[in-house]
Amino acid sequence: MGKSWISLSNRLSDEYVHEVAQFLDFAFLNKENGSRICFPCKKCKNRFTKIREDVMLHCLRDGFNPTYKNLTYHGEIYVPFHSNEDAKMLDCGDDNAADEETKNFTKLLRDGETPLFQGCEKLSFIARFL
Repeated sequence: MGKSWISLSNRLSDEYVHEVAQFLDFAFLNKENGSRICFPCKKCKNRFTKIREDVMLHCLRDGFNPTYKNLTYHGEIYVPFHSNEDAKMLDCGDDNAADEETKNFTKLLRDGETPLFQGCEKLSFIARFL
């Protein structure tokens, strides 16, 4: 799902309205009629839940939260991106002379990326729980 529309300034443009509708189709894909989802607007920042029509209204009126790029609260599975440089930096195999603290930190990062169950990352779950 493309996300360039999130930063569009004209929230009444056909493109923005269409993309918000596409996002809502995705977010409500496996939900029952009358279900609620988090508000991803600038104002609410996924803190409250409402029905589809209310979410659409907020996204058009207030705009989509520009920092919300991984739609994990709405069914998107987060896959972290690591460049080759990141992979080299995080590689703590036997050949690497990294100290024990770095190895432990890297293990924690990798463990945090492992889902608890499909669609629920450990760190995301813990952050929402807290």
